[in-house]
Amino acid sequence: MTLEIEFGFDELQITDFNAGLLLYGKAYLKSAGDGDFIVQSIELDGGMWLHNVREGQTLQALIYRAIAATLYDEKTPYGAKAAEAWGEAWNEYRQPDPDRAYDERRDARIHTFLEAAQ
Repeated sequence: MTLEIEFGFDELQITDFNAGLLLYGKAYLKSAGDGDFIVQSIELDGGMWLHNVREGQTLQALIYRAIAATLYDEKTPYGAKAAEAWGEAWNEYRQPDPDRAYDERRDARIHTFLEAAQ
């Protein structure tokens, strides 16, 4: 199972285009496998989806890379918020599942009971 979270943003500021843009939407963050996250995709309010395109100079690719760079940079307000949200989700994800421990104890008791009954 891979950790994925939805991270919402309002008035995310992008200055990469020599003009300020205020963007609204959600970024879908996914585990990079080492405790860090990658921006898997972005949904802007209004329904436009942006995906990671390594090459290309389309407007969607440029906006995706600008938003992702902002979210990766912990010095930006939304980068700090994304890192905090990811850290909280990662810590919760890494915690042992209390239901699993209960299930294992219950199953061990049932197994012991069945062996004793034979």
